[in-house]
Amino acid sequence: MLPVNAVELRARKAAALPLQAGTDRANPRPAVDRVSRAGLQRPQRGPGPPRARQPAAPAARPRGQPAAPAGDRGPARLHPLETESAALVGFELNERQRDLQQQAREFAHGVLRPAGRALDRAFDPGTFRRVLKALIRAGYTSMPVPPEFGGMGWDNLTVAIVLEELAAGSAGLASALAASFHAASVLLIAGTEAQRRQFLPLLSDSSGGLAAMAITEHEAGGSDILALATRSRRESHGYTLSGTKCFVTNAGFAAFYVVLATEDPRLARAGLGAFLVPPDAPGVSVVRFEDTMGMRPSPVGELRLENVRLPFSSLIGEPGSAYPATLQTLDRGRAFYGAIAVGLARAAYETALEFARKRQQFGVAIFRHQAIAFTLADMATEIDAARLLVWRACWLMDRGEDYTKEASMAKLYASETAVRVTTDVLQILGKSGYSRDETVEMFVRDANALRIMEGTNHIQRIVIATQL
Repeated sequence: MLPVNAVELRARKAAALPLQAGTDRANPRPAVDRVSRAGLQRPQRGPGPPRARQPAAPAARPRGQPAAPAGDRGPARLHPLETESAALVGFELNERQRDLQQQAREFAHGVLRPAGRALDRAFDPGTFRRVLKALIRAGYTSMPVPPEFGGMGWDNLTVAIVLEELAAGSAGLASALAASFHAASVLLIAGTEAQRRQFLPLLSDSSGGLAAMAITEHEAGGSDILALATRSRRESHGYTLSGTKCFVTNAGFAAFYVVLATEDPRLARAGLGAFLVPPDAPGVSVVRFEDTMGMRPSPVGELRLENVRLPFSSLIGEPGSAYPATLQTLDRGRAFYGAIAVGLARAAYETALEFARKRQQFGVAIFRHQAIAFTLADMATEIDAARLLVWRACWLMDRGEDYTKEASMAKLYASETAVRVTTDVLQILGKSGYSRDETVEMFVRDANALRIMEGTNHIQRIVIATQL
C-alpha cells in the first residue's frame, strides 16, 4: 500500500480535519488516489446488480510474437503494478542515462583521475584550467542549467548519476562542479529572467565555466546564515558590500560570485540578501587560498569585499527572499554531495576489491579470508544503500515534491559511508594504503571533508530531526 503523503497528513492534523470518506485507517490516502495518480479513472459503483466477474487475463505471449488485434484482446484490465507502483521510482536507468554514465566514467578515468592526483599533490592553476576547459567542452559545468541559457538541461537524477562517476575519478574536481551548481541554483530558484540570461551562460562559456557561492565567515556566519558579518548598504546607486568570506570553493576561478550579506542582523531573514558579484568588480579580491587536508584539487579561498558598489539589479529576487532560496539551494546541493560521496566510496571499494583478489597471504588471495570478504560485503551493501538514498532525493526534486529531509539523509549517510569505506580500505591495503604513492590515503582525506562540506553532519541530523 502507498504511504500517506506526509505534507497532506501534517496539514490535516494541523486543521483537525477528519480523514476523507472511504479512507482506510491503515492507508489514510483515499484508495481512488492510487488509480488517479496513475492517470486512470476508477468507474463509479452506484446502486444496481453486482459487477460481473472479469474473465481471466490471457497468458503472456511469447517474445517476438505480435500483439493480437485490438478487437481480440478482450476487456482491459488494470495490472496491480500499473495502479500502485506507477508513481514509484524505478531502478533501471534509461538508455540516455546509461550512455551519459558510461561517457562520464571514461572521462573520469582518462582525464580527472590523473589530473586530480597531480592537483592533490600540488595545486597548479595551469593544470586546473586545462581540466576546467575539458569539463566545459564535455558539458559537465552546465549540467543542471536549462538549454535556453546555454546549459545541458539534465534533470537532477541524471546530474547525480554523472557526478558519482566524475567523483570516482576525482572527488575534489567533482566538488568544484557541485559548488558551482549552488550559484546556478539560486538564480534558477529566485533570479530574474535578465539575471539568468546574463550569468548562467557563463557556466558553458570557454572563458568561464565555474561560479562560486560565498556564505561562510570566520567568526559567526556558516551553519547559521543569519549571523553574517558581511554587510550590504542600500544607497542611491544600488548596494555597497563589505566583509570577508572564507572557504569559498572556486575562489579565484569563478566567472561570478553569489554573496550572502545582511542589511542588519536584527532584521533576521528580512535583512538577508543574495548578490551577484563579478570577480573583476572594484574592491573584490581573493586574499589567500586554504591549505586544506582533503579535496585539494578544488581551489578554496578567502574572498574580501571592500566597499564593493553594485547596481540594484545585482540583488537576486526580492528583498528578504534570499533566506528560503539559500535553504532550497543547500538542500539540492546535499543530494549532489551525497552523489560525490558515493563515487568516492565506490572508487575506494573497487581499489580494495582488486587488491584483495591479487594479494596472497597464507597461500590464498586475502579475499578468501572471511574477515576481508565480509568487510568488502559490508562496503558494497552500504554503497548501494547510499546511492539509493541519493537517487530518492533527486527523484523527489524532479517531481517537485518536498525533499529537505531526504536530501539531508542522503548527504549524511553517503558521507559517513565514504568515511567508513575508505578507512576499511586503508586497513585492507595495509602498508600500501598508508603510502602517499597510492590513492587510498587521498580517499581517506577527501572522505572526511565530505562530513563537513554542505553543512556538517551534525547539521544534517538537526534538519532530519525537525522533519520527523
